[in-house]
Amino acid sequence: MNLSAIFRHLSVYPLFFGADVSDFPDMPHDGLAYHGFQSIHEVVEAMDDLLARSARLIREFSPRGQICSDDYMSPPVLLVKWQGLRRDLGTWYAGFSAFRDRQRSDVAAAVSSQEELSLYRLLEMRWLVSDIWVDTRLSPDEMVYDSYRSQFERILALAKEEAEFREALGVPKARAFKFEMAMAPLLHFAVMKCRFLRLRLEIMRVFKKIACGKEGLWDSKQMEAIDRYIIGHEHSIEAETTSIDSLLKTCTDVPAVPSKERRVSDYYMGDETQTYPHPSGSESRRQMIYLYFQLGALGQMVKMKDWVTLPGQ
Repeated sequence: MNLSAIFRHLSVYPLFFGADVSDFPDMPHDGLAYHGFQSIHEVVEAMDDLLARSARLIREFSPRGQICSDDYMSPPVLLVKWQGLRRDLGTWYAGFSAFRDRQRSDVAAAVSSQEELSLYRLLEMRWLVSDIWVDTRLSPDEMVYDSYRSQFERILALAKEEAEFREALGVPKARAFKFEMAMAPLLHFAVMKCRFLRLRLEIMRVFKKIACGKEGLWDSKQMEAIDRYIIGHEHSIEAETTSIDSLLKTCTDVPAVPSKERRVSDYYMGDETQTYPHPSGSESRRQMIYLYFQLGALGQMVKMKDWVTLPGQ
């Protein structure tokens, strides 16, 4: 992975964990082609660029803790960026699909390796998440994500395919560290924004199967803890210490989705940690989390803090 790819991956980090987007350089994308791919390297490089641009645009539209009212007009310069990014995402997917189909049908080419198929799944998932990020930017309402159930279902299907591929080939559980961002942060986003309880629990279950201990700057145990907290809060269930399989056995989709007021719109982790006694007699750890909720008719952001229980090591 070259340096530009590394910086593009790092530039996604502020979206998830609270750093200011201005702390990361805006990577140039002039000269990149989003179609007519001749190699998988070109496909990956273009997607890396689109993922970084998408994450940055989200923060430009909605700085952490701020939200636009329904009658807010986005600055023209952001609308131009948004339109360009929507166009480039659509162009990339068409180019990616053509490249993938050509590789599969070219009788002169070797059969795609399992590693290539795994990469195709990751690339499609990155596109799906980027497309949702960008497509929702013009709506100030957190309820907008309920319109993307089919996309979340596709993300789950891709993750399941990856888990099944690893199991079939006897690939050991994901290693402790992977330098670049893989599927885990993308699945973390899906769990956060998909409010259909059974579906988000299924996504979380496959997350636990394929996530590395760390993917770049992302820690899978911390992401799992955040997902459990959000699910518990939004659905009023005990999710922090209950197994996902147990939750799936008892969960229903009634009510289908949580109310707008219960939805966590955004969060960032604090530095404070504590150890505290567990009822079993052992000690547990927890970390401070700062949460934003969209309340009131005008969608004002309200900030609160709480503790997130961290899974055992």
